Amino acid sequence: MHHRLAFDPMVRRVAWLVPPRVLHRCARWALADRQVALCLHRVGGRLSPAPDAAPGLFIPGHVLDEVIRRARGIGGERRWLTLSFDDGYRDAVRYVTLRAAQHPEIDWRVFACPDKARRQSGFRWDAGLNPLASLPCDTVELIGENERPELLRAGSDPTTAVASLEELRSLWERDASTVGNHTNSHLPLAGLPPELATLELEASVACFEREVGPSRSFAFPFGTPGVYWGPEHASHLSSLGLEEIWSVQSRTFGAKERSCGAVLPRFPVDGRDSAHTILSLVVARASLERFRTRNLGSKQAVAARLVRRGCGYELGQSLVPLGGVALDATEAVPIVFVHGAAGHVETFRHVAEGVGRSRPVFGLRALGVIEGEAAAADLDEVLDAAIDAEKQLGRPVELVGYSLGGFIALQMARILEPAG
Repeated sequence: MHHRLAFDPMVRRVAWLVPPRVLHRCARWALADRQVALCLHRVGGRLSPAPDAAPGLFIPGHVLDEVIRRARGIGGERRWLTLSFDDGYRDAVRYVTLRAAQHPEIDWRVFACPDKARRQSGFRWDAGLNPLASLPCDTVELIGENERPELLRAGSDPTTAVASLEELRSLWERDASTVGNHTNSHLPLAGLPPELATLELEASVACFEREVGPSRSFAFPFGTPGVYWGPEHASHLSSLGLEEIWSVQSRTFGAKERSCGAVLPRFPVDGRDSAHTILSLVVARASLERFRTRNLGSKQAVAARLVRRGCGYELGQSLVPLGGVALDATEAVPIVFVHGAAGHVETFRHVAEGVGRSRPVFGLRALGVIEGEAAAADLDEVLDAAIDAEKQLGRPVELVGYSLGGFIALQMARILEPAG
């Protein structure tokens, strides 16, 4: 039995239930020693993306301002958030120019295609929807990519204009932000023949240095590893002296990753989301990461504490009696408390004493807290184990979730309710 979670859509549906104060507290815990980068593209008011662009390409300026304001409330002066803008659109460059000096607590990045800025050439979004769609197959086609008439029209249209070289140089000269390379043609490297992908990387690095200035920062077009680029491309960039290489992945990263030259992840942002939803998606992913690698001391020490408390856990036992009436002595509906990010159910015992006078009470804990247990690899495995444990009771239950457990309980109810 396996129930694949649509993680981001589910978070979007429940984000409004979480008050900002609670979200900020969760964020301080989940992001205590982690860093986050957001991948954005365009900034505007009520503008809409061009018809051929990906949905959600625009983010309203006031939404992004709210993200910045709340990021400061979460991390204070700590520089934990990077805002990066791909493709070098004029509206994004102007936004960064206005905001970067005002918010030194944010790391600012703009990734532009130097040859597109030089020619004022737009973007071919069909290449992102289908990485093998009519891409150049020889050097002549690659060099002429930015001279396609439809791209020249898009690049000079005020609604889809890319920043000029002068605007990029002006931003590059400022200390508050960094301008990086995004290739010349903005084509998925994995869809090009290897020799053309190498040529594209080398030519764009040389063009960027010549037209804008030296840069050690690079972002892959379209970003997703294994789909639009591979490890051979990252390795070649490192050999060209690029020290900061960015992809698109929904996860956080640590200071060590940044210092050792690893490819850094960025959360893709849908501009149609609110600031609260954007931060909720980040915090939910970060909490899941923290849950997987939670530091509760050694597992042996945790097991020893549980034994001292007389919890009586057995290896592999996820459904734990917390008191109340015996299950076989009543037909009352049992209450099942679902664990939070820490994985244990000890915090529910004092609650169980109050509600268990007339009903059976159980706690659903995460496996992997005790030495000798295998922890779940992802949230899908957590959900599968939770559903299997609940079915041991053989009757309907009332679920109560805490923290991450609220999300798990909602998913359990969604799956179990149709079965009665």
